[in-house]
Amino acid sequence: MLIFNEESSDKSLMSAIEYFQKNDGQIKSQPPIDFFTNAEHEVLFDKNNKTRKPLYKILLYMHISVAIKSGELNLNHSYRYKAIHEYLIDKETWQKYRDELIKSAQLEKLADYKKLIEQLKQCMEEKYKAVNVRFSEGRNPYLAFNKKGRIYVTTPALEEKETKFIAALLEQAGFVPALQILSEVDKVVQFTDFFKHHSVKHVKQQQSSAAY
Repeated sequence: MLIFNEESSDKSLMSAIEYFQKNDGQIKSQPPIDFFTNAEHEVLFDKNNKTRKPLYKILLYMHISVAIKSGELNLNHSYRYKAIHEYLIDKETWQKYRDELIKSAQLEKLADYKKLIEQLKQCMEEKYKAVNVRFSEGRNPYLAFNKKGRIYVTTPALEEKETKFIAALLEQAGFVPALQILSEVDKVVQFTDFFKHHSVKHVKQQQSSAAY
């Protein structure tokens, strides 16, 4: 059973969930509908203005699924879907051990917010100036303006790379497949000669190294 964190979850959706649980999954009179979109409201009721119960359940499940993934609904017992603050150091621990925590994370250079923000502002200002100068001097072929005066950026095409198989991607990244390593070792010491297939009995037949 899913147990939601009521404090950090969407109130309108929690109201519908509580209603659903209280009535054992039965949709009775006047169920919560505040979380539905305008389009959903238009199809939720029949000609007699009665709730289409099967549709209500389907839409509720869909909203719950989306809300859990987006963080609007948080679970009490979960690794991935808790409220964001539950993954952080709690306020009391932070206030008591702030300096030790910063030091252990090697973040001393970022501890002084005012100093840090001034450095970032200066860095950004310099980057803006550099970009503007390069553009005004015609040295930035990738930056341009459209007819409406909006900036757009074009980037050069990437070189075609062999990406059909995972081995090719690993090779491009500098990794060597384990199979290649074993094959090269086998060429030197022939260790596969000492392996025997467990299902092959009373047959004088050596399996190929590729099979191993």
